[in-house]
Amino acid sequence: MASNKTDLTQGGILKRLLQVAVPIMGTQLMQMAYNLTDMFWLGRTQQSVVAVAASGLAGMYLWLGWR
Repeated sequence: MASNKTDLTQGGILKRLLQVAVPIMGTQLMQMAYNLTDMFWLGRTQQSVVAVAASGLAGMYLWLGWR
């Protein structure tokens, strides 16, 4: 089985930095879009203030849990 390893200590720093940063930025963008979609949908409910606050709080706790 072939090994898929990349040596991040060799070559240009910008290319290596982007190889690490772009997937992280993409993941955070998807998570933010998911949370915003939840808030938009919950904002249409009868108890929208409580629902949006709970969704925002849950998103914050998930974000803190990943750190």
